[in-house]
Amino acid sequence: MMVFMPESPVLLVAKGKYDEAERAVKFYRGEGFDVEEDIKDMENYLNCNAGNFLNNIKNAPALKSCGILTALFILIEMSSISTTFIYEDMIYVSGDLYGITETGCTIISMSMMQIGIIIAACLIDTVGRRILLMISTGLTSLIMGLLGLYYLVLAFNEILARKFDYLVVWILYLSRISYGVGAAP
Repeated sequence: MMVFMPESPVLLVAKGKYDEAERAVKFYRGEGFDVEEDIKDMENYLNCNAGNFLNNIKNAPALKSCGILTALFILIEMSSISTTFIYEDMIYVSGDLYGITETGCTIISMSMMQIGIIIAACLIDTVGRRILLMISTGLTSLIMGLLGLYYLVLAFNEILARKFDYLVVWILYLSRISYGVGAAP
């Protein structure tokens, strides 16, 4: 659904599309909300360090936002309803990935998601939310198809499938990066 939502207001301000930026902020905050201060804040953000994410992330509100997002992802992904992690754990146990334990694989997987979040944070104001969401959706769909193929082979030829356990783990890591890229916007 995010693909159909307004583009990132910061991206619109950066492109000089102030009317669209105002409509986008009103979409997110409500029609009765005075958006002039938000638009000024966005201009200041873009003018401060030329809108460079890595320089602007050093301020407290940006760090707080990243911290909250990270905490939410940990809460969601470590909850008992996260079926993806349940299946990932089974793959980690079945595939001896260079001697890395199941817990180690889970930690690496969470780190991969953080990499996706950082990629999205660095690119959202230059390429836009929609492109990131489309890339994430396309890549995630491809990954799910590859995992489905793996389980199909596993059902009919377990010996052959087990030869690819290590590849499946790397595909799962890629899925976490893709997920982070899509979830961050």
